[in-house]
Amino acid sequence: MHRSARRSARAAPDVIHEVLAERLPGYDPGDSGLEARVLRLVLAAGLPVPRQQYRVRIGHKKYEVDLAYPEEKVAIELDSWEFHGTRTAFDTDRQRTNALVLAGWIPLRFTSTTADAVIIDSITVARAGFVHAVP
Repeated sequence: MHRSARRSARAAPDVIHEVLAERLPGYDPGDSGLEARVLRLVLAAGLPVPRQQYRVRIGHKKYEVDLAYPEEKVAIELDSWEFHGTRTAFDTDRQRTNALVLAGWIPLRFTSTTADAVIIDSITVARAGFVHAVP
């Protein structure tokens, strides 16, 4: 790959983060490119911007979810192999998901291979309070 092409490829996420920061007050680039992608999709779909790195207290424990709509109790977890590819992360994620469900939250889990339409449809349905399979 040519040096200028490599530089452009690396700069793309920075440009995206700058644009989102201008459009979304309080925007935080988050922990991953997947988070930035989902935020772009949400913005393009006209949905309200979810809270980033939202802390949920359940009993005496605090959990953090990547994105959340606290009013509707919708938690969005963005799973990349980089951050979730260990046994400890796998187990912790399952414990957090169970705690959220038992506390009345709707957890949604997406990976980098999840289609854009599935992400937006799932968020829309969950926010509306209907839990069913989305094609």
